[in-house]
Amino acid sequence: MSSYHLLVLVHGMWGNPSHMAELKRIMLETRARPSAEGIEMRLLVAETNQEASTYDGIDWGGERVAQEVLDEVEKLQRDGDKVVRFSITGYSLGGLVSRYVVGILNRRGFFEDVTPFNFNTIATPHVGLPTYPSFVSTLFSTLGPRLLSRTGEQFYCVDKWSSTGRPLLDIMADPDQIFHKSLAAFKSIRIYANSVNDRTVPYVTAAIELEDNFLDHATNGIEIELHEEYNPIIKSYSLPAVSPAPTPKPAILSRQWLKDKKERTYLPPFLQFRFPFNLVFYALLPILIPIGASLIIVRLSLASRSSRARIRLLEKENESNGERLIHLLSDLERQVEDAVVDIIDDPGITSSSENILPEKGKRKTKRGSSEPKAILTPLQQKLVRALNTLPIKKELVYLNIGHNSHATIISRDVKRFEMHRLGQGVIKHWADSFVLDMYGVVRFEDTELLPASSPEDCPKIIKSGIDEEGQHHLSPAITGPSGIAMLLYRLGRPELLERLFDVEGTHDFDFSMHIDSKYFQDSYVRRRGRRVEIGFMDEYGEEANHGVRYLIEDFIPPYKIGAWKPVSTSDLGSSWGGSEAWVRAQGEAVAKGI
Repeated sequence: MSSYHLLVLVHGMWGNPSHMAELKRIMLETRARPSAEGIEMRLLVAETNQEASTYDGIDWGGERVAQEVLDEVEKLQRDGDKVVRFSITGYSLGGLVSRYVVGILNRRGFFEDVTPFNFNTIATPHVGLPTYPSFVSTLFSTLGPRLLSRTGEQFYCVDKWSSTGRPLLDIMADPDQIFHKSLAAFKSIRIYANSVNDRTVPYVTAAIELEDNFLDHATNGIEIELHEEYNPIIKSYSLPAVSPAPTPKPAILSRQWLKDKKERTYLPPFLQFRFPFNLVFYALLPILIPIGASLIIVRLSLASRSSRARIRLLEKENESNGERLIHLLSDLERQVEDAVVDIIDDPGITSSSENILPEKGKRKTKRGSSEPKAILTPLQQKLVRALNTLPIKKELVYLNIGHNSHATIISRDVKRFEMHRLGQGVIKHWADSFVLDMYGVVRFEDTELLPASSPEDCPKIIKSGIDEEGQHHLSPAITGPSGIAMLLYRLGRPELLERLFDVEGTHDFDFSMHIDSKYFQDSYVRRRGRRVEIGFMDEYGEEANHGVRYLIEDFIPPYKIGAWKPVSTSDLGSSWGGSEAWVRAQGEAVAKGI
């Protein structure tokens, strides 16, 4: 019997499974081997909600994908195998569908036997589609709900999904509802967002932010540092204290003006022709534009009409099915509606949506004189604040290219468009950051050995993790099957783990171990801010002059672990190279770490 970690990939609007081909390929290449615990990776690319079906709404798409997941699990069970861990990654609309899917699975008891691990989205409109102060954006926000059927209504939050008239995205971001609670159960929540040039899913909704510091990136003096290994992912960025003076625009028809126009790309790749065919194409534009626009509107209208007919049929077939989340949540809302009204009417209670959460991330910002343009509605701002209560790790992508970066971020079609390969660094980061084991990954920076290196015969839990070239490993001895994190976990002290791996560095941590064994030396772990020091103590209880120091950069996932008891202390002893007496001594010494 095999145990599997099931990873589900969900494509976006108008999409099909081929759009996720590069994600599937790179993940299988990166995670080809089973995890440290012998659990194999199994990929499922969602197929039941593709192309025209994506018009039917986030909810109906979620119902279809959730059923695919359950069918896959049942198929494995028939073969004598089982799914023990679950992850899901959604691209664009697929990210919203994924958020709905985990709510359905949770409601059906799926996570009683399966551990939720990774939840990832890429270029997903988490708070719907914002309206920028431009003609095109205003036009899309007007036509979108009409031409994109139920999905369009949900994109722009004009649907009335619940019995009280709340839009679906409002329900899905509510901390009291099953969607939000289901997300919180995942060990790692990581989202990827284009910072610039995504004309389909803008930065503020993909990154779940109230402001867009990249809106005027060409003129506001922003400095961006890209990750060396995972270009185009942003490592850090900073805004100047004072915005630079605007650069004078070149005179019309001047040499510089013509050069700028030549370098700027207005057309998508498939409409960019070589000379002399480009001249013919430009000459025909006055005829082609109205014809093309009419065909697009007719095509979208027909697809929307078919979708609405399909939805009516689906709702008729399922009107007696009380298991659909919309029915369950409607019943719940009716029960609490009176209490909500009382809270709103009470002038002494302030809505939590009035409080803006502190911004998180890897940025170093200085406020300039120009404020970013407000483009989110009050409802969307509320959704941002609600979603940011989750432990989300945000990865920003800088694809400063001359066309829409929405497809490039996932290398959607590298066979047709060579520039889509620019997004492979994003996919590689996604695959490398994928959590496979219970203990996760700790990344460190500024690793520093104490004057004397650790002897070879010291306990594994405090070996330095420094290789011969002086470089630290990705998972040094503080984590891993023989790391101190797993030791604390197995001894049933999750509160110590939370303090040790608090990335924000708000808690100090002192942990000493008296080892009742002549073979091992007493040891200690200390944390001050983000700096962690692991070392030994001499026979007098003083700190010995050897060990290792780390500066925590990132921890995956945020630890939320319950107590777990080992089968026997002798089993633990063999894991850490110690005796049963030594492990028992660890249990007695853990209390000193409080």
